[in-house]
Amino acid sequence: MENNSINPQNFDSFKPINTPNNYPNINQTPSSNTPLVDQNNEENSRILEPIKTTRITDSIDVVNYQTKSESYSQETLSNNITTPARSRNFLVYLITGVLTAAVCLLGILLYNVSKTLSTTNQDLKKITTQLNSVREASTKQLESNQAFQSKLNTISTNTGTKSQTEGNIANFGNLTKSIVKIYNISRSQTSSGTGTIIDKEGHILTNKHVIEESSTYFSQTQGVLAICITKDPEQKPACEYTAEIINIGGENVDLAVLKINKKLNYSGGKFQTSPLLPADLDKLSPFDLLNNSQPNPQLGSQINVLGYPGAGGDSISLTQGIYSGSIDETYFKTDAKVNSGNSGGATFDSNNKFLGVPTAVSGGQGNIGYIIKAQQVINFVKESIN
Repeated sequence: MENNSINPQNFDSFKPINTPNNYPNINQTPSSNTPLVDQNNEENSRILEPIKTTRITDSIDVVNYQTKSESYSQETLSNNITTPARSRNFLVYLITGVLTAAVCLLGILLYNVSKTLSTTNQDLKKITTQLNSVREASTKQLESNQAFQSKLNTISTNTGTKSQTEGNIANFGNLTKSIVKIYNISRSQTSSGTGTIIDKEGHILTNKHVIEESSTYFSQTQGVLAICITKDPEQKPACEYTAEIINIGGENVDLAVLKINKKLNYSGGKFQTSPLLPADLDKLSPFDLLNNSQPNPQLGSQINVLGYPGAGGDSISLTQGIYSGSIDETYFKTDAKVNSGNSGGATFDSNNKFLGVPTAVSGGQGNIGYIIKAQQVINFVKESIN
């Protein structure tokens, strides 16, 4: 069978009747009198028809390809033209987004900071309120202390009136711990007086007449010298020890030195004693009068008297007056209130220097106390302890 199909590989072997210059114009309407092919040549008609169709198709494809190429070129050109603009738009959007996020973060940060500052401000207000309360309380306490200390420091030397207290409160508190109450419990009677602890060994300075009655019976173990310690100046002293006599002054020396020797317990109306331990002596608060004394007070200078006068309750008493002058080498006088129970106590100046030992009070009109001078006391103490 004859194959009429056209093999593209053999396409060049065909030679069309018409050359390119003789190709009909496809846009021109052919006249009926112009034959496209030789109708009489059957072979040419058979061959030319496919060729004609193919050429027309190829022309159309060429046109279409050119059209598509032009369209692609225009699109590519358009894309090439708009790419920078799109890049700029993208950058604008990106920068706008970043700035918006930054503003949001800044807003959140400012909110948190504002909230923190608000909380801190509230805390500061609370602290300030508390500090103001503490300051007010401290101010009131300071004013109270100043007022009380002012009373302690006030002495009227012009009128001779006496103030209630003087000096540093804390120092007075320490001084009172060295002052003891002495009960002289004998077979016939019980009396009391005052003494001063002068060292860590438990030596106590007092008046001779405070323990004279006891000395008569002491050797016969019939009497007891009970030593009562001042722990709180507002409270009654605690009787915790007994003492023995170390030395008694001569005829004109109303002084005596004792020494704590046992622990004392009182129960059921009876005294019971136990051995003294070194730790018991460590609890004492002695006053070192040998190194803290004023042998020569000035006329009109202040005098403070500490002791247990036996009047006005069982707690320690502080009375005040002035140095009213010397009586002789042994005594000086004062207008400070001195009662019988003050005997054997201690007197101090405004600087808490030891001045002497109260020993007597004059009778008659007025109240003049007699004080054994510091130098006489120091000499006796050194003699007694050595």
